[in-house]
Amino acid sequence: MRGPIISEFLFTCKTSKSQGKRYSNSGLNRIWKAACKKAGEDIDLYSGLRHSRCSQLINEYGLSMQEVQVVADHADIRSTAKYAKTSVAREKELMEGRVVKLRKAKKDRGFDG
Repeated sequence: MRGPIISEFLFTCKTSKSQGKRYSNSGLNRIWKAACKKAGEDIDLYSGLRHSRCSQLINEYGLSMQEVQVVADHADIRSTAKYAKTSVAREKELMEGRVVKLRKAKKDRGFDG
């Protein structure tokens, strides 16, 4: 059983004046800057989200640096390499042999699997 669809947007803002109660760019930037200030960081929203997603693709989803290079549209693999920082927990899993092997990517998806 599904509830009513209130908005076409996944995240909505009660105080928004925008159609569908979506977050505005200025609202998102204000929230982001407040969080960065609290954390003692100074990172712009675009760069922070891009870095977070690329790191997630490599470290959590197991994509290769070459695959993320394609997705991120990096001309040089060194731009992608900065996202490939293996977490301590991941290193422990690798050393203990508890990592599930991912199947190779199909060549028809444009990856050299």
